[in-house]
Amino acid sequence: PDLLKLAKSRKVPDCQIVAGDLREKIPFKEKFNLIITERVIINILDFKEQRKALMNLKSCMLDSGHYIQIESHFEPLVKLNRARKEMGLTPLEQSEHNKYINKYMLGFMRDKLGFKKIKTKTPENYLSTYFFLSRVFHQVVRPKGAKVKYSHMVDFLTEGIGPGVGDYSPILLNLFRLG
Repeated sequence: PDLLKLAKSRKVPDCQIVAGDLREKIPFKEKFNLIITERVIINILDFKEQRKALMNLKSCMLDSGHYIQIESHFEPLVKLNRARKEMGLTPLEQSEHNKYINKYMLGFMRDKLGFKKIKTKTPENYLSTYFFLSRVFHQVVRPKGAKVKYSHMVDFLTEGIGPGVGDYSPILLNLFRLG
Protein backbone atom coordinates (compact mmCIF):
# COMPACT_ATOMS: atom_id res chain seq x y z
CA PRO A 1 0.00 0.00 0.00
CA ASP A 2 2.80 2.48 0.81
CA LEU A 3 4.53 1.91 -2.53
CA LEU A 4 1.24 2.23 -4.40
CA LYS A 5 0.56 5.54 -2.64
CA LEU A 6 4.08 6.75 -3.47
CA ALA A 7 3.73 5.77 -7.14
CA LYS A 8 0.40 7.58 -7.46
CA SER A 9 1.79 10.68 -5.71
CA ARG A 10 4.34 11.12 -8.51
CA LYS A 11 1.50 11.87 -10.97
CA VAL A 12 3.33 10.53 -14.02
CA PRO A 13 1.49 11.75 -17.15
CA ASP A 14 -0.34 9.12 -19.21
CA CYS A 15 0.39 6.44 -16.63
CA GLN A 16 -2.26 4.32 -14.97
CA ILE A 17 -1.17 2.79 -11.65
CA VAL A 18 -3.21 -0.05 -10.18
CA ALA A 19 -2.71 -2.58 -7.42
CA GLY A 20 -2.91 -6.20 -8.42
CA ASP A 21 -1.43 -9.66 -8.49
CA LEU A 22 0.12 -10.74 -11.78
CA ARG A 23 -0.91 -14.32 -11.02
CA GLU A 24 -4.57 -13.30 -11.27
CA LYS A 25 -6.61 -12.03 -14.21
CA ILE A 26 -5.32 -8.64 -15.24
CA PRO A 27 -7.92 -5.84 -14.81
CA PHE A 28 -7.16 -4.01 -18.08
CA LYS A 29 -9.40 -3.92 -21.13
CA GLU A 30 -6.73 -2.37 -23.34
CA LYS A 31 -3.47 -4.01 -24.42
CA PHE A 32 -0.04 -2.47 -24.03
CA ASN A 33 2.95 -2.04 -26.30
CA LEU A 34 5.41 -2.08 -23.38
CA ILE A 35 5.40 -3.85 -20.03
CA ILE A 36 8.26 -3.68 -17.53
CA THR A 37 8.91 -5.88 -14.51
CA GLU A 38 11.72 -5.22 -12.09
CA ARG A 39 12.28 -7.91 -9.49
CA VAL A 40 8.60 -8.89 -9.69
CA ILE A 41 8.63 -12.39 -11.17
CA ILE A 42 11.34 -13.55 -8.72
CA ASN A 43 9.06 -12.68 -5.79
CA ILE A 44 6.64 -15.37 -6.92
CA LEU A 45 8.00 -18.41 -5.11
CA ASP A 46 6.70 -21.20 -7.34
CA PHE A 47 7.77 -21.84 -10.94
CA LYS A 48 4.21 -22.80 -11.94
CA GLU A 49 2.92 -19.52 -10.51
CA GLN A 50 5.73 -17.62 -12.27
CA ARG A 51 4.65 -19.18 -15.58
CA LYS A 52 1.05 -18.20 -14.87
CA ALA A 53 2.13 -14.62 -14.15
CA LEU A 54 4.08 -14.48 -17.42
CA MET A 55 1.05 -15.83 -19.33
CA ASN A 56 -1.12 -13.12 -17.75
CA LEU A 57 1.50 -10.53 -18.62
CA LYS A 58 1.50 -11.70 -22.24
CA SER A 59 -2.31 -11.49 -22.37
CA CYS A 60 -2.02 -7.73 -21.71
CA MET A 61 0.40 -7.12 -24.57
CA LEU A 62 -0.18 -6.13 -28.15
CA ASP A 63 0.80 -8.83 -30.66
CA SER A 64 4.07 -7.01 -31.41
CA GLY A 65 4.51 -5.64 -27.88
CA HIS A 66 7.72 -5.42 -25.90
CA TYR A 67 8.60 -6.69 -22.44
CA ILE A 68 11.53 -5.32 -20.44
CA GLN A 69 12.49 -7.77 -17.74
CA ILE A 70 14.89 -6.77 -14.95
CA GLU A 71 14.95 -9.89 -12.82
CA SER A 72 17.47 -12.11 -11.02
CA HIS A 73 18.65 -15.27 -12.77
CA PHE A 74 20.01 -18.50 -11.31
CA GLU A 75 22.87 -19.33 -13.70
CA PRO A 76 24.93 -16.15 -13.11
CA LEU A 77 24.57 -16.71 -9.34
CA VAL A 78 26.19 -20.14 -9.81
CA LYS A 79 29.10 -18.54 -11.68
CA LEU A 80 29.46 -15.80 -9.06
CA ASN A 81 29.58 -18.44 -6.32
CA ARG A 82 32.27 -20.40 -8.21
CA ALA A 83 34.41 -17.26 -8.21
CA ARG A 84 33.72 -16.76 -4.49
CA LYS A 85 34.67 -20.37 -3.76
CA GLU A 86 38.01 -19.91 -5.59
CA MET A 87 38.77 -17.10 -3.13
CA GLY A 88 37.69 -19.06 -0.04
CA LEU A 89 34.44 -17.12 0.36
CA THR A 90 31.08 -18.60 1.34
CA PRO A 91 28.40 -18.84 -1.35
CA LEU A 92 25.68 -16.24 -1.70
CA GLU A 93 22.17 -17.66 -1.46
CA GLN A 94 18.92 -16.52 -2.99
CA SER A 95 16.83 -14.63 -0.47
CA GLU A 96 14.03 -16.73 0.98
CA HIS A 97 11.54 -14.36 -0.69
CA ASN A 98 13.04 -14.93 -4.19
CA LYS A 99 12.91 -17.70 -6.77
CA TYR A 100 15.33 -16.76 -9.52
CA ILE A 101 14.49 -17.20 -13.18
CA ASN A 102 16.43 -20.03 -14.82
CA LYS A 103 17.21 -21.13 -18.37
CA TYR A 104 14.12 -23.37 -18.39
CA MET A 105 11.84 -20.40 -17.66
CA LEU A 106 13.49 -18.48 -20.52
CA GLY A 107 12.84 -21.51 -22.74
CA PHE A 108 9.18 -21.49 -21.67
CA MET A 109 8.94 -17.79 -22.49
CA ARG A 110 10.45 -18.40 -25.93
CA ASP A 111 8.82 -21.70 -26.90
CA LYS A 112 5.40 -21.49 -25.24
CA LEU A 113 4.73 -17.76 -25.04
CA GLY A 114 6.48 -16.55 -28.18
CA PHE A 115 8.86 -14.05 -26.57
CA LYS A 116 11.86 -13.31 -28.76
CA LYS A 117 14.94 -11.87 -27.08
CA ILE A 118 16.19 -8.64 -28.65
CA LYS A 119 19.75 -7.39 -28.36
CA THR A 120 20.05 -3.91 -26.84
CA LYS A 121 22.76 -1.27 -26.52
CA THR A 122 22.83 -1.95 -22.78
CA PRO A 123 24.14 -5.49 -22.29
CA GLU A 124 21.90 -7.86 -20.33
CA ASN A 125 24.75 -8.36 -17.86
CA TYR A 126 25.26 -4.62 -17.30
CA LEU A 127 25.84 -5.14 -13.55
CA SER A 128 28.33 -8.00 -13.90
CA THR A 129 31.50 -5.99 -13.34
CA TYR A 130 30.04 -4.36 -10.24
CA PHE A 131 28.84 -7.70 -8.84
CA PHE A 132 32.21 -9.37 -9.36
CA LEU A 133 34.14 -6.48 -7.82
CA SER A 134 31.79 -6.00 -4.86
CA ARG A 135 30.98 -9.65 -4.10
CA VAL A 136 34.36 -11.25 -4.85
CA PHE A 137 37.30 -8.86 -5.31
CA HIS A 138 36.34 -6.40 -2.56
CA GLN A 139 35.72 -9.20 -0.10
CA VAL A 140 39.23 -10.56 -0.69
CA VAL A 141 41.18 -7.26 -0.58
CA ARG A 142 39.22 -5.52 2.19
CA PRO A 143 41.40 -5.00 5.27
CA LYS A 144 40.66 -7.30 8.20
CA GLY A 145 38.06 -5.78 10.48
CA ALA A 146 36.91 -3.21 7.91
CA LYS A 147 33.17 -2.67 8.09
CA VAL A 148 32.76 -1.14 4.63
CA LYS A 149 30.44 -3.38 2.59
CA TYR A 150 30.99 -1.67 -0.78
CA SER A 151 33.66 0.90 -1.37
CA HIS A 152 34.83 3.80 -3.48
CA MET A 153 37.44 1.38 -4.81
CA VAL A 154 34.68 -0.83 -6.24
CA ASP A 155 32.97 2.16 -7.83
CA PHE A 156 36.28 3.38 -9.27
CA LEU A 157 37.24 0.00 -10.70
CA THR A 158 33.75 -0.59 -12.11
CA GLU A 159 33.92 2.71 -13.95
CA GLY A 160 37.45 2.00 -15.17
CA ILE A 161 36.81 -1.57 -16.33
CA GLY A 162 33.37 -0.80 -17.65
CA PRO A 163 30.00 -2.45 -17.08
CA GLY A 164 28.99 -5.85 -18.31
CA VAL A 165 32.28 -7.75 -18.11
CA GLY A 166 31.63 -11.45 -17.47
CA ASP A 167 28.43 -13.12 -16.31
CA TYR A 168 28.55 -12.56 -12.55
CA SER A 169 25.41 -10.52 -11.90
CA PRO A 170 22.22 -12.44 -11.17
CA ILE A 171 20.27 -9.29 -12.07
CA LEU A 172 19.88 -9.25 -15.84
CA LEU A 173 18.22 -6.79 -18.20
CA ASN A 174 16.35 -8.52 -21.02
CA LEU A 175 14.24 -7.05 -23.79
CA PHE A 176 11.71 -9.34 -25.46
CA ARG A 177 9.30 -8.83 -28.34
CA LEU A 178 6.18 -10.83 -29.07
CA GLY A 179 5.69 -12.24 -32.53
